[in-house]
Amino acid sequence: MRTISLFCFFALASHVFAKPKADLTGQADFEEFRDRLPWIWQSPRQVEPPKVKDPAWPTDAVDCFVLRKLEAEKLKPAGPANDRVWMRRVYFAITGLPPKLEDIQTFLADTSRNRKRTLVRALLDSPHYGERWARHWMDLVRYAESRGNEEDPVLPNAYRYRDYLVRALNADLPYDALINEHLAGDLVKKPRLHPETGANESILATGWPFFGEMLHAPVDLRQDECDHLDNKVDVMSKTFLGLTVACARCHDHKFDAIRQRDYYAMAGLILSSSYRQARFESMEQNKSVAKKLKGSRREHLPKIAKVFAAAARPVIDELEELAIIELTTTPTYSVEGEFQLVADYVQGHTPWLVDGPTFGRSPVRPGQLMLVAGDQPFALSSNGGAIRDAFWNGLKNVDSENDPGGLLDGLSRAGKTIRTPTVTLISGQVYYLIRGKAKVYAAVSQNLFAGPLHKALVKTVEVKGDAPRWIGHNLKHYAGQRVHFEFSPVGDAPFELLQVIDGGTPKQEPGEKKTVSRKELHLALDDLTDGRLEARHVPHAAWLLEAGKVNLPGESIKSWQSALDDLAKEARWESRLAVSWWGGTGVIFSLIGAESSNSDQVHETDLISFEHV
Repeated sequence: MRTISLFCFFALASHVFAKPKADLTGQADFEEFRDRLPWIWQSPRQVEPPKVKDPAWPTDAVDCFVLRKLEAEKLKPAGPANDRVWMRRVYFAITGLPPKLEDIQTFLADTSRNRKRTLVRALLDSPHYGERWARHWMDLVRYAESRGNEEDPVLPNAYRYRDYLVRALNADLPYDALINEHLAGDLVKKPRLHPETGANESILATGWPFFGEMLHAPVDLRQDECDHLDNKVDVMSKTFLGLTVACARCHDHKFDAIRQRDYYAMAGLILSSSYRQARFESMEQNKSVAKKLKGSRREHLPKIAKVFAAAARPVIDELEELAIIELTTTPTYSVEGEFQLVADYVQGHTPWLVDGPTFGRSPVRPGQLMLVAGDQPFALSSNGGAIRDAFWNGLKNVDSENDPGGLLDGLSRAGKTIRTPTVTLISGQVYYLIRGKAKVYAAVSQNLFAGPLHKALVKTVEVKGDAPRWIGHNLKHYAGQRVHFEFSPVGDAPFELLQVIDGGTPKQEPGEKKTVSRKELHLALDDLTDGRLEARHVPHAAWLLEAGKVNLPGESIKSWQSALDDLAKEARWESRLAVSWWGGTGVIFSLIGAESSNSDQVHETDLISFEHV
């Protein structure tokens, strides 16, 4: 949702100086308040340098403005500095460092006409230029490598942002591109890549919202969330708009003509995204590999399906004419009572929010045929859902910190996590329909807690066997809080996520014992050959695949295994990590002090003061 809201934000930034046609809400005459300080809202424009009495003194247009003011006050500019003083001033202004003795001697010995211009250009090309000027920007975004508060916990890999900023300034990155990367660096379709390593540079800019103090175990979660949001909105508005909007938290801010709805739209923009450690060095390369992997599966699946069907028919024909096979149908899952559906990856209507390629590019449909690694690459998903792809089990983080200690115990989650949309907990008794093993983090109030107070937010879940099962997670203490759920497989264990619900009583009915004839098995093979498996034939196909009586010829899977090997060589398995945004779903706020009604609900795209743009 941040993609849409950022369009509105840039509209605000581009037209914040525009005079509105009329008061859109009737609550206040904002045009009147704009007119009190008209210079704040004037659009930047090209201005001709003023004429001066001493046209020989200015060396550029800026000097004309300085001299005009001095002449108006009947003052004269100071005399020019000598070369040694000038050089020292320029060094400190551009790099923040004093010149070396040999550099001073070289410059003083230089009698060329353009020696000063040459020196300035050399200093601008120096890596120290970015180091000096990045400090000023880092002050704006309150850069810090720890979170303060008790024990001063570390913010893992925060310094990647600092290094990014230095590189961006030294590369003379255009200002609009710098802002775009800070607000949407994780969303841009064509991110800026490091010229040597191919690492994603754009996503590094999105680490700024996570700087600043953070309580390790807040007692009042809602107050803590609001305090952090207020700080982030304040930083965002001052840094990117040059405006203070904090007063609009509680009411329309008349002096700066910012409405309360605008404040909460900005807050929604920030709250719609969450924290992660991004594999910034490998993510673009592996996106390409994941796309090729999907295409390779699409190419090889029909071929292997036909080979499997051909190999299975003689096995079926060996059965006696009247032989019947007993199999078990897929279990059925339901929920009784009132509940909130947080995520449903079986029907596929839930937004697909994944970090990295581990869960693929989309959920798996019930009854979908799959190709996996191994001697028996042909597989079937009876239930569907978000399924871990074992191809990516080899992902490894290097030269980086995981989230230290605390609730997540240093678990390596980068590149292999799926998250649900953000919801408000109603009952707090949450259930996950899963198979396999994973660690679940209930991200309440968008915080990563380090203290002992909120251990209930993290739970290791495991369901062995072939059938998914409901696992409960008691979060009743957090009812009424905003939350999303992050699932990260543990080790190399398989993992499937089907549904997440809040409340209700989940039910699971075991599969029925059923007998099928040889004819029905042949019909299931016809489905496999056609690539479309009817729901009634899913148990039949599953029996054929799992019975272990059909062996694929080695040559039939050789091409597929070769394709996997080639893609494995192309993938980038090791990567460093960096703190960054992770785009999620939109958040709706209720205005403070307003009665509860639809008109008092604010979405992150509701920058209403500028909806006429």
